[in-house]
Amino acid sequence: MADTQVTFDDAAIYFSAEQWQNLEEFQKKIYKELIKEIYETMISLGYRIPKPEIVSRIERGEEPCSEYCKKTKLPESQPEGGTVGSKGTWSLATF
Repeated sequence: MADTQVTFDDAAIYFSAEQWQNLEEFQKKIYKELIKEIYETMISLGYRIPKPEIVSRIERGEEPCSEYCKKTKLPESQPEGGTVGSKGTWSLATF
């Protein structure tokens, strides 16, 4: 049996303000939908995590950018049946 440690940051991609400005509008829309989907998927899988600031910013209609979001990153929480791993990540046994 192998342990897999998963955090929101493992799945999320962060852009700098400069990178964000270089994206086309359709790319920004897809990115925002993807970030919300990552969070919703983790919640549906039983992860008890606080809403990441980047998700809150997107929901408020604000621009996401890595400088702001990385500074205010919230700690991840443990999925049901998971165990605490090193470096503040959570471990979920997989088969």
